Amino acid sequence: MKLNPIASEFKGKNVLLVDDSIVAATPRGRSSSWSGSAAQQSLFCHLFAASPASLCLRIDMQTRTEFVARNADAEQVAKKIGADKVIYQTLDSLKAAVRAGNPKLTHFCSACFDGVYPTGDVTPEVLQQIEEERLIAREEQMELNI
Repeated sequence: MKLNPIASEFKGKNVLLVDDSIVAATPRGRSSSWSGSAAQQSLFCHLFAASPASLCLRIDMQTRTEFVARNADAEQVAKKIGADKVIYQTLDSLKAAVRAGNPKLTHFCSACFDGVYPTGDVTPEVLQQIEEERLIAREEQMELNI
């Protein structure tokens, strides 16, 4: 509902959609409801994410398999979401932009993009355990809803 494109504005044009991030493996671009027939009428539909590819577990994400960028490059992500091209901001340029806004900021968490947690206690094993617990909980929830 947040994007309601006007088909006549897209028809026969190259389109660049800008979003804050591309996180979940949900359809976008030509095949999704938010761009619908408008993107289908465009010549090219490019999507720019104003952040790097998200790769870690965070709020409202059950497993790593839900991250569209997991084990995929930008070209593969574009195919998955129905865009002609996906462009990500680099982590270095994101950090530079944040520091430009506050030069005193020297350390911040970028774990959602690089998997490096500043606490030092989040290991691949811990993440695997969390994911396994979530998969079991999802299966139990599905059994209850049957």
